[in-house]
Formats: sequence, C-alpha cells, structure tokens
Amino acid sequence: MKNLKCKISYALIVLFTAITIFSMVNSSFAAENALAQTGSQTVSTASASGSGWFFCRGHKDSFSFSVMKGNSKPDGWNYGPIGFVNYQAKFPTVDTIGQANSMRILRFRVDPIDGGTKALVVGIAQVKIGQDVRNNWWFRITARSMDNGQNGFMIQLWRPIGADKTGGWSFGDFNPNRPATLKLNDAPFYQAQGILAGGTLNIKP
Repeated sequence: MKNLKCKISYALIVLFTAITIFSMVNSSFAAENALAQTGSQTVSTASASGSGWFFCRGHKDSFSFSVMKGNSKPDGWNYGPIGFVNYQAKFPTVDTIGQANSMRILRFRVDPIDGGTKALVVGIAQVKIGQDVRNNWWFRITARSMDNGQNGFMIQLWRPIGADKTGGWSFGDFNPNRPATLKLNDAPFYQAQGILAGGTLNIKP
C-alpha cells in the first residue's frame, strides 16, 4: 500500500512537470507569433529642432520646435515622436492667428533636398485668435536647413470644419492610427513663411 502511494505521488509530480513545461513552450510560441503579427518597431534616429524668427507680411514672427525618436515606417515618416511646436505672430489682430502650440505631434520626417535638408512635422494644435483659444487645428511645419545659410521656416494651419470647406480639415473622420483617413482642404486657413532673420535649425537624418 505504501509503495502504491509513492508511485501515485511520483506520477502526479511527473504529470505536473510535463504540464508546466508544455505551458511554458506554448507561451513562448504565442509570444513569437504575436511579435510576427505586429512586426518589430524601429526607433528613429532622426531629429529636428530650431528656434528663431522671420519676417512675414512686414512683421516679425517667431517659432521654436523640437522632435525626435518615433517609430520609423516604410513610408518615410516617424510616428509618435517626442517634441513640441510653438509659433507666435508679432502683431496679430483680433481676426488673425496670434499663437499656435502643438497639442499632439503625430509624425515627422527628414529628407535631403537640393543644397540642404528638410524636416516636415505634422499634428494637432491649439490656436489663439485674438483672445479666443481654439483646439484641434491641423498644423504642418516645414523647416529647411540650407548649406548656403538661407534657412527657412513655414507653418500652415487648417480649421476643424471639414475638408470640403476652404481652409478646413475633417477632424471627426481622422484616426491617428490610420494616416490615410487624414482629409485636408487644398488651401490652408493660415500660412506664414520666410527666410530666417535670426536663430538656428538643427536637422539630422
């Protein structure tokens, strides 16, 4: 009887060990399968930053921005980066843009151009017009670092009123995880650009 109990205990230990090993192997296969389905993500080494001012419509506008990291995708964009964008018009009126500050930077890219390097940064901004603060505007900034020193900056802004309206974009239809859902009107509501009169740009591929 004693030997029978020992044999039963030994059999239970072997069975428990086998189940444990099987579970570990199964978990390993599941983890590998999940990784294969989602794909590995590559953290971007590109970055872009700068601050300065330029003259637009006879006034001195200023800016500062910085973006880095993010997940590199085959389309050339780096998604979910760390950073910020700030823009301020020197002499805004009650009907014009006074400030634009990023609420969320969605993606950026760095590309070589003839005689320099260009950075594009896009996302959602908070905009101030007079004393009125408005959210969920789409912004795009373009910064050009040129070998000849003629560095440039441009900001474009779209209102969340629908892409079928001039200067608008379809905020309600946009899914950040599906870039193809972005709908912009061909013409931005606001655009300011110029050659830098002072400041620096630092753009790295």
